[in-house]
Amino acid sequence: MSWRCGFVEARGLAKRYGRLVVFEDVYFHVSTGEALGVVGPNGSGKTTLLKIISLLEPFDKGVIDLCGLKVLGENIRSFYRLRGVLVGYSSQTPTVVEELSVLDNILVGALRTSKSLEEALEKARYAAEMLDLEGYLDRRAGELSGGFKKRVEIARLVAANPPVMCFDEPFAHLDKEAKDLVKNLLQELKKKGKILLVASPGEKEVEDIVDRKLEL
Repeated sequence: MSWRCGFVEARGLAKRYGRLVVFEDVYFHVSTGEALGVVGPNGSGKTTLLKIISLLEPFDKGVIDLCGLKVLGENIRSFYRLRGVLVGYSSQTPTVVEELSVLDNILVGALRTSKSLEEALEKARYAAEMLDLEGYLDRRAGELSGGFKKRVEIARLVAANPPVMCFDEPFAHLDKEAKDLVKNLLQELKKKGKILLVASPGEKEVEDIVDRKLEL
């Protein structure tokens, strides 16, 4: 099933772990073809916020308007089936399946939103091309360096092709060449009408991509 999404909006979001307040009263609005930078130091709640928007974690207060769906802390579990389909998440630390090939790792994302294996393969090969991974598709993911695993992590999300994409520090672990690839990719995704949320401690590459910033 393909989704259209005009905007994502958060109103009064709050998250706590016991007595620890991660953040509270978070508001933002990001529309089709825009990128929101989620910036702040380590421990400020950037990853937690992106996981909440990606339907991976519950929250304590507030509401998320996700492509017309009203998500509350108490009903977030009812939307879990939309993870990776309506909204996808790319982790700061690569989470590849090391025993699988690079192609199979990317296919894990593509198969979630494809009607056939042929369609999934087409999406996976496109994502691999965007991350300059064509020459590594048959390699076992566990043999790759950290930087190449990061590329595979990002390619998996791109292959899934949800309308909302959350990238947690996408430039971490990458050399200059790979950073340029990812920067160009994010700019291309914006042109295609994707909604991007990009967590960052404040890298220049992110400054060049985002339309505005949310500071935590």
